[in-house]
Amino acid sequence: FWTHPFRTDRKVKVRRRLQAWHMYLAVGVLATGAYFLLPTQTAQYVLRLLAVGSTSAAFVAGIVMHRPKRPLPWYVLGFAMLMPIFGTVTLGYYEAVLGIESPFPTVADAFFLATYPGPIAALLLIQSRRLVRDRASTIDPIIVAVGVGMLAWVFLMKPYATDQSLPMLERLVLTTYPLMDVVLLAVVVRMLLVRGERPFSYYAMVTGLVSLLVFDAAYAATTLIGTYQNGNPIDALEILSFVFAGVAVLHPSMVDLSDKTVLEPETKLTRRRLALLAAASLMAPLLIALQWARGGTIDVPVLVGGSVVLFLLVLGRMAGIMSAREEAIGREKHLRRTAAKLVAAPNRKGIYEVALDATHDLLGSESSSWAGIATGSLEEATLVAASGDNSGEVMGAQLHLDEYPDAVRTGLLEGRVVEAEGLNIAYSSRLKILGFNPDAHSVYLVPLLAQAQLRGAILILTDALLSEDSQATLEALGREVTLALESTALSEEIHRRESEERFRALVQNSSDVVAIVRADGV
Repeated sequence: FWTHPFRTDRKVKVRRRLQAWHMYLAVGVLATGAYFLLPTQTAQYVLRLLAVGSTSAAFVAGIVMHRPKRPLPWYVLGFAMLMPIFGTVTLGYYEAVLGIESPFPTVADAFFLATYPGPIAALLLIQSRRLVRDRASTIDPIIVAVGVGMLAWVFLMKPYATDQSLPMLERLVLTTYPLMDVVLLAVVVRMLLVRGERPFSYYAMVTGLVSLLVFDAAYAATTLIGTYQNGNPIDALEILSFVFAGVAVLHPSMVDLSDKTVLEPETKLTRRRLALLAAASLMAPLLIALQWARGGTIDVPVLVGGSVVLFLLVLGRMAGIMSAREEAIGREKHLRRTAAKLVAAPNRKGIYEVALDATHDLLGSESSSWAGIATGSLEEATLVAASGDNSGEVMGAQLHLDEYPDAVRTGLLEGRVVEAEGLNIAYSSRLKILGFNPDAHSVYLVPLLAQAQLRGAILILTDALLSEDSQATLEALGREVTLALESTALSEEIHRRESEERFRALVQNSSDVVAIVRADGV
């Protein structure tokens, strides 16, 4: 059988991409095990350096192979991977070249500390596409960070900060490491709490970051009690953190992680989230009880200050919950009023006007939005109504629904609001007259579904990202509009039949003959 060469080349490329991360993971795990078999510390330093260097190479290869639309987060992470290389080389210079134990602090610590801002910035860039900017997605990670921060202060930071025998610079560096870990933890928790689809790269990246945080905590604790030595089993966590970072960028799903918007991004107060917040909020009283039981000095300023911050954050979280509840009640009332207006609408034009006004009210005045209504089938629909003063420019345009991906069409048949890459509409250039650019605005389609058949859609162009609750409200609005249009169609059909019955009765009961003659006299 003859196979098209383009398809063959494409399959080969896909296979190579899949093999790349498999091979990298296998080699990384084997290198982690070989690390503990090396006889000297110099060889272990070299292996660490190779592990970090391979991660930087993996970032370059992953970006080149997969070509994400938003490569900036990966560039930032790749640049951050260079910092451990410089730090490891500096430490190796002291111990391998000079033959002395590296002093503390050194330039290497500056490089190691410079590693943290990169992952923090990259994760925030990734989360900008995977989170609605609501209050909960910001407050909840801060609550966790404050609770863990108090724990880190008592056991990891305070012993160094209060040790007057250490120079000020050394105390500052020793306390900065746990502080950066706490900030990174807050960003990781924010990423973990995101709902929706999670690609494989997500799990690989989270695994690497969690391994790094656990290593840092264990390293700080063992260093504090003086039991850490090079080749400690916890070193495996540090090496694996770089391995999983490389796996995350080599896997093809890295494109989905940085480019794709989560379909259900809004935060919900689930049982797991509530348990996590409760544990973080109870950290202050638990630390007070622990210090009292051990007979130690209670850090009143830190624990009281942390408790106040936690109280204010929880208060803000409660205010957000109440605000969301009030907004939900407001949307429900708005839907009721809209349903009443749709019932009272005398014709299709009136229904379209009510639907467009309700859509703009739900989107809010703070966003720049355009809405239209198209009726037809799953293959093609015609724009019959639109908002704006210049709406006549796009009236009658054809919306080619058959050109959308299967996922969009399936979502419409399931009655869900779907986000599309663009607006496949004839004369789409005329939309610029309305002040909207289809390439720069988000496109949402609200299905008008009746008896499992698509009768049309409400088209939305907006510069805002619709929340889950907003999409659910628009879905309910679509059902109300469909019901009103079906009722109008039924009334029109009944009126047509009554007119035919009257005409038939007039002909049958008339004493005269009614003849219908064409223009040619026949």
